[in-house]
Amino acid sequence: MKNNINFMKTNRILNRALAIFAIMVITACVQDDDFTVPNSVGAEENEALQDMLNGNAEEVSILDLKAMYDNDPNNDNYHSDALPFQVDTNIYVKGYVSSSDLTGNFYEEIYIQDNFEDPTAAIKVIINQTDLNNKYNKGREVYINLIGLYIGEERTGNNVITIGAGTETDEYGTTVTSLGENLTNAKILRSSSTMELVPLTKTFSSITDEHIGMFVQVDGAEFEDDLNGLAYFDPIEDYDTQRTMQACEGSTYTTMILETSSYSNFKNEQLPTGNGSIAGIISKDYTGDTLIMALNTTDDVNMTEARCSL
Repeated sequence: MKNNINFMKTNRILNRALAIFAIMVITACVQDDDFTVPNSVGAEENEALQDMLNGNAEEVSILDLKAMYDNDPNNDNYHSDALPFQVDTNIYVKGYVSSSDLTGNFYEEIYIQDNFEDPTAAIKVIINQTDLNNKYNKGREVYINLIGLYIGEERTGNNVITIGAGTETDEYGTTVTSLGENLTNAKILRSSSTMELVPLTKTFSSITDEHIGMFVQVDGAEFEDDLNGLAYFDPIEDYDTQRTMQACEGSTYTTMILETSSYSNFKNEQLPTGNGSIAGIISKDYTGDTLIMALNTTDDVNMTEARCSL
C-alpha cells in the first residue's frame, strides 16, 4: 500500500511538472497576448516555393498576365466574346497582398499588387475560404503557380481580371470560379516577408480601371455634405452601401464612391465630417459599371482638417 501511495504521489508530481512545462512553452510562444500572423512559413510550403523558383517556371508580371486576357474595348485586339483561358505554360506571378478581410469588408477574395510601393498593376484572386488574413495578410509576399489555373472575370464584363480554378457559364457569359482549399495551398505560396504597403497617391479624377486591386490613397477628400451624421453602412441595405466622397480639384468637385459591406465590423461607425486622406482598394461595384473604393480598415481614414471650399 505504501508503495502504491508513493507511486501515486510521484505521478502527481510528474503530471504537475509536465503541466507547468506546457504552460511555460505556450507563454514563450505567445507573449503579451500577441496573436499576430507569424512571419515564418511551414517547411512544406517553403519547400514547394523553392522547388518552383529553382525549377523551370518563368516569372511573368501581373501586367503581362492581365494582358493575356484582353477584354478592354479600347485596345486593338479586343474581342467582345473574350473567354477565360487556362494557363498551360509553367509560369508564376509574384505580388504583395493589398486587401484584407480582417474587418469583414472583403469576402473570399484577395487582391495582389506587383510592388509594395509604386505598383503598376494588380489582380484579383477568388478563394472559397474566409478569414484569409490569417494566412494571406496585407503586405504578404506571395507567389502564384499559374499552370492549370484560369484567367478571366468573376462577373462578365466588369473588367476585374481574376485568377480562378475553373469556369462556369450562364446566360450572361463565362466566368472563373473560386479556388478550393487544397488548390489554394498548392498554388498560392507565401514567402516569409511581409512588407508595409505604401499607398499609391492619386486624385479621384485620375483613378482608372488600371488601378483596380491597388492600395490607393486620395488626399484632400471628404464625404458629401448631405452625409453628415450617417454611418458607413445604411441599415436599410442588404449587402453594400455606397457613400459619395468628393475633393476640390481646381474649380470643381471630383467624386468617387466608397462601398462598405454589411459584414464589415466598422459599418456602424459614423462618417467623418472633416477633410483629409482616405486609403483603400480600388474595385468595381456589383454591376461592373462603376469604380469604387473599399476600405481594409477605418484606420486608413484621416479626415480631421477643415472641409474644402470652391
